[in-house]
Formats: sequence, C-alpha cells, structure tokens
Amino acid sequence: RSRRSSTLFKYGLVFPQTSLGTDPIAIREFAQATEGAGFENMLLYDHVTGAHPSRFEEAGSFRPENSGRTYTYEAAFHEPLTTIAWLAASTSTLNFVTSVLVLPMRQTVLVAKQVAQIDLLSGGRFTFLVGPSWNFTEYEALGTDFETRGDRMEEQIDVLRELAVNLPSVRNPVSTLSGGQRQSVAVARSVMWNSKVVLLDEPCAALGVAQTRQVLDLIKRLREQ
Repeated sequence: RSRRSSTLFKYGLVFPQTSLGTDPIAIREFAQATEGAGFENMLLYDHVTGAHPSRFEEAGSFRPENSGRTYTYEAAFHEPLTTIAWLAASTSTLNFVTSVLVLPMRQTVLVAKQVAQIDLLSGGRFTFLVGPSWNFTEYEALGTDFETRGDRMEEQIDVLRELAVNLPSVRNPVSTLSGGQRQSVAVARSVMWNSKVVLLDEPCAALGVAQTRQVLDLIKRLREQ
C-alpha cells in the first residue's frame, strides 16, 4: 500500500534546520518534494538564538546531541512559525508540526494569534506542540527567566486553551455570520435563483481556506442543480 493509504502509520520527516541552507526556493522545493514523495507530516524544531559553545561548557550543560550536531550561534536555524507559513502556502496536503515551540520565552497572546492564523491559512494543516527548551542562553537573550519556565509554561497552556479559535461553519444561521460570510450566502442564493450574471465582490474575504472551499463547493453544486 502507498504511504498515504496506510491505516497503521503516517510517515513524516524532520525539517533539516541547520543543513538545508537559506535559499527560499530550495526550502520550498524541499517541502514540495516531501509532499510529492507521499509523506504526510513535516516536523520543525525551534531555537531563537544560539550561543558560543563555551557558554554551555562553563555551565556543564552543552549538549549537541539534542539536535544531532553542534548547535551554536553559527547555525542558520529557521524560525518555525514563519517557515511553516511559507511552506504551507507552497504545498496542499503536507501537515506541519512544531516539536517543539519554546513557549515560555514568548508572549502568550501573540503566540495564540500567530498559530491560529497559520492554522486558518493552511486549512488546518498545523499541529502545535510546545516545550520549555534546555538552552538557557535563549532566555537570557530574550529577557525571560529560565528557572521558572516550567511553571510559566503551564500557565501559558491554560491561557492558550482559553483563547482557542473556533472557526464558524457555513451551516450557521445567517444572522451569526460576518459581513464577508453573508456575501457568500448572497452569491449562493443568486446562483440558486438562476441569475445569468453574478458579480463577485470578494465574497470569501472573511473566510478561512477551508470555509472558502466549502462555500465555493456549495455554489458549484447549486449551479449544477
């Protein structure tokens, strides 16, 4: 059986953070080749900054085995959220996973906004995993406390759950929809009434990728009736 048809396993790979280079075209083509080969998931690590190895040696915690190779200030480590946004726009079926995003050194509400936007624009092809990280130098660089990162992350997770974004269904009552969504309903009704000319004035401007697809499919079905 093909990888996509397997009911037992889903195949994925790790984005080569420190070895792929900085050419955006090569990065895009790597993701497209991954998707074309039948992989379903791509996992991205997270580090905001590196540090000179002596910092870790002094602290007795330099652990290059964490990333499979020495991770220092010289590594071209791609920021995962913006990279995922770029790759999601260049693919259609590949799912992306942060493993993990270092949450305690980030602002919680901003992270909520960013990941919700990626999930929206990717059509739900995004899995958000978080962790505390072992790299104390990143916390120093960002002005956040390393020692309390565990407790802070637990509080942040609670906040993220409270800020969860629920995308509306196209089956909701019209009165509950936004202006852009109401435009979509108006277009569907126009098609259903056998109008020969329908003017589309950004009918899906307020919808996400998945909802836009649903509305356009609805319009297509109505046209064929």
